[in-house]
Amino acid sequence: MPDPAVVLTKFVAVRRSPVVPALHWWTLPLPVQRLAGLYADLIAGAGALVSPARALGAGAPVAARILPGDVALVADGAALLTARDQGRVAPCTIAFFPPGMSDADLATHAAAMRDGLETLPFTIALQPEGDGRARHHYCFRVPGKVVTALEHLALERQFGSHPEQVEKLLVQGLQLRPGQRLELQLVLRDGKATLGGTSSTGRQSVTYLESGKGYTGTSAVLPFGTALRDHTREAWRRFPVGVVMLAGLPVFIAAFWIGRWAGRPGARATAAVTPPGSVASP
Repeated sequence: MPDPAVVLTKFVAVRRSPVVPALHWWTLPLPVQRLAGLYADLIAGAGALVSPARALGAGAPVAARILPGDVALVADGAALLTARDQGRVAPCTIAFFPPGMSDADLATHAAAMRDGLETLPFTIALQPEGDGRARHHYCFRVPGKVVTALEHLALERQFGSHPEQVEKLLVQGLQLRPGQRLELQLVLRDGKATLGGTSSTGRQSVTYLESGKGYTGTSAVLPFGTALRDHTREAWRRFPVGVVMLAGLPVFIAAFWIGRWAGRPGARATAAVTPPGSVASP
């Protein structure tokens, strides 16, 4: 029996692409080596482009063909992911393309790896967050694949029998503007898993996914003080370090105390956030 007192929280994030709004980048604590098992249908037999090519190092841990623009073409995607996970390949951008795409076609995409990645017809692309030891940014073009990753992180708890539909409802329910990023929490408690966070408007706490149910969109209105503190913390996190520090610190302190005064316990309202034009899955 699961211990209800044990709670495991994994921090993830999602950002909607400002270049191709249909794409979303998911920041996940998912080791890159797991991709070969989770997405064997996309990785096996698929060529990958690596940028920069110098990330492969002088020892050449995987066989590669060096292309113009400091890009490398790697035929063995699984070996590439293993070498990256083990640190034998330095932090880099990796893009996998549909199995069967010829080396000649892959070479034509090399020039866009640095500045036009999101315009390329990849199936999975990944970039490290920092050195990549904790998290990577993943972009999945194939519907339903991000739900597969979330279920794996949730220790195989399922968010529904139709990942493609669940993902469609999820990205619609997030209501992100192009370029907007949202921090989320994947919480495992009492044998269940939920994906939730503060809504894109910053005024609601939303549970987007629940294991066994799929997309739910259940929300609770945040007290004004809590919302203000969250906005202040996010603004401070993005604020350039060392810029107008003497002026910024008093403002931060004032906002904290105003938020604390305004955030006294009050009634909370609950509702369901249903994606526009969609019906929540049963």
